[in-house]
Amino acid sequence: MLSSENYKEPLFLESTTLNHCYYATLLATVVLALPLKAQTTLNIDSLGKMSASQLEELYRNGKVFEPSDGYLKGRAFPKPDKLGHQLRSEAIGLVWKGKNIYTKEAIMLNQVGKKQKVSASISKEESWLDAKPSVIFDYASGPKWAQKARDEVREIAPGLYLGIMYFRDCPCPKMGMFFALENCACKP
Repeated sequence: MLSSENYKEPLFLESTTLNHCYYATLLATVVLALPLKAQTTLNIDSLGKMSASQLEELYRNGKVFEPSDGYLKGRAFPKPDKLGHQLRSEAIGLVWKGKNIYTKEAIMLNQVGKKQKVSASISKEESWLDAKPSVIFDYASGPKWAQKARDEVREIAPGLYLGIMYFRDCPCPKMGMFFALENCACKP
């Protein structure tokens, strides 16, 4: 029979050092057993592998930025949740290369092949998605076939921008696709 006189504490409770090692080992075992969420480096390529809801979350958490003159390399992400979306992105990429910003004139020109085409005015306005500030490229005064389009863009990482292209459809705008832009020292 066990009495208080002959009872001994378990060894790991007798020593503070052993006690700490036990709990550290236990904690490490639990932590290592948890599923690890892969850390994704944000870049134009990693964005192309994301779902529409992931892209929308990134956009909502992005911030308005001050556009600067120059070329921004681009990639379109049409219907990211649909089968074949990467193929569609590559097909658009054969034609659309990015955007050229001219701040003094407050215009943006899309880089289509080797030419700059399809102008839009640049402003800062509320997003149609969440009413937070965004940089807007508005095609309303552009070519007739593009006048229903409007892009809104936010910075999601230094030098990396995520945009949403909308179409002005009644009674409310319709989201066309996501696209990304990144600072590039390269020439279009």
